[in-house]
Amino acid sequence: TQRTWGVEKARESYRLCVDLLRKLHELPTNELSARSSALPFNVFETCDRYLDRCKAASVTLPSNTESLFEAMHRWRDLLCARPPPEGCGHVVCHNCPTGRHILLRPAHNIKEQPRLMFIDFTFASLGDRYFDLGQFSRLNRLSNEEDVLLLKMYFSRFDDRQMVHLQLMKSVGDLYEALQLLSLCTIQEMCCGVKNQSESAEKSWGSALPPSLLERAQLCLGSFEKRALSPAFLKYLEDGL
Repeated sequence: TQRTWGVEKARESYRLCVDLLRKLHELPTNELSARSSALPFNVFETCDRYLDRCKAASVTLPSNTESLFEAMHRWRDLLCARPPPEGCGHVVCHNCPTGRHILLRPAHNIKEQPRLMFIDFTFASLGDRYFDLGQFSRLNRLSNEEDVLLLKMYFSRFDDRQMVHLQLMKSVGDLYEALQLLSLCTIQEMCCGVKNQSESAEKSWGSALPPSLLERAQLCLGSFEKRALSPAFLKYLEDGL
């Protein structure tokens, strides 16, 4: 039977997953590029849109949201001002390559080998392969040491600029996921019938989310906040990009 791998299996066998990601990124982009609905995904612009959506719906946000976005924009500007590392052109990206979206297809006969395939292309688009690699690392909880191996296997070489770019994308991925979850509050609060903005302002941030999603949003935001407010991480980006 076909089954998804899950996060732990993806961690254990991420070498196979890297091959799967590389094959996805090598797909021709002509057809996607010709479709207006397949504009390249930009995580910075998407985070800005999620924030606007939350503000428009009076979703209660963390008190330091402005500082977090200032850090994100500083990273974005720094990234745009520096020469890109190897492989920064737009490629076909999955954008949510967690182990839960990797399916193991068993062999049907002795001549075949079991093979992996991606499922759930809800967020797939043209985009930056480093964001896809960062999402794979982040969602499957790879360590820094494993990130080095990830880049070596993917590019058949390694340099520090690749690592810095990957770490930046991993961190922005945390903010992206947290905002994605918080934007669900716009639906939750409309369904619950929030009466006015003052009533919403009395709530703790993300209170309209189910507990499991709120816990995940808090985890992602906490992870982003740790780096966004760190002078040491900013210097790491400035020196390494």
